[in-house]
Amino acid sequence: MARIGWIGLGKMGEPMARHLRAAGHDLTVWNRSAGKADRLVAQGATLAATPAAAAMGAGVVFSMLADDAALRGAVLEGALAAMLPGAVRVKASTISPALSIEIAAACAALVAHIPGLKVALPSLACEAKGLLKTAIRNDNPVVILHDKMMYNEKA
Repeated sequence: MARIGWIGLGKMGEPMARHLRAAGHDLTVWNRSAGKADRLVAQGATLAATPAAAAMGAGVVFSMLADDAALRGAVLEGALAAMLPGAVRVKASTISPALSIEIAAACAALVAHIPGLKVALPSLACEAKGLLKTAIRNDNPVVILHDKMMYNEKA
């Protein structure tokens, strides 16, 4: 089973994270309001004190946050730098095109400094057309871009 970091447990994030936990994945979660993690912690997830702590040691780090400010604070100023070589970051937040570009630049800079870090940087058009998907295949998280598998822990 995969070790997954999840940042953002709102109306969409909490149910998605719950399904990953129910599938048996080792899940570490963070939310600005820590109480929103109670249900997941009761199901065996670990509550992280910071976004960086949620990302630390995870093979996949999901972020599902409300807006630019939340994503910038949690990911750009925290989780991104804590990711391990070989980890994959999946953004599922509704953010501005400007912040998408800023995050892409930060990821590109990070990849240059951490050999082996995998970062899929789909274009905004791909995101808008729904070509970027996440799924569970054979009990492993999978990131699919243009119907091509970008990450599968067993691959």
